[in-house]
Amino acid sequence: MSTAPYQLASKGKRFGAALLDALLMVVTLVIGWLIWWVILWKKGQSPAKSLLKMRVIKLDTGRCATTGEMALRELVGRILLGAVPLYSIIAPAFVLFDEKNQALWDKIAGTVVIDDPDDRFAPAL
Repeated sequence: MSTAPYQLASKGKRFGAALLDALLMVVTLVIGWLIWWVILWKKGQSPAKSLLKMRVIKLDTGRCATTGEMALRELVGRILLGAVPLYSIIAPAFVLFDEKNQALWDKIAGTVVIDDPDDRFAPAL
């Protein structure tokens, strides 16, 4: 198995980012977080991922996820399928057992979450 040119975000860091996003939603009265969230899709990030220097990249190409790919991951993989009973519990639990720390929405979009402290995987805007 070859070494990837990136470092996957740890299970703990992904959990911390989920908690931070929840806190930021409360602090920004949800609407501020939603606007921030959609703006950051072009960088393959959520508000918490941005603050924690994490990024969503495509597994097959190693490049930053595009706005469309983030929309698929977030809107379909998380929100729309969240209406399926138990999905909201099972989907994030995948992170605990998956070798690439992928949640089910990452598998749907073909993405992984990485540490990107130097913005090496930031898209050219």
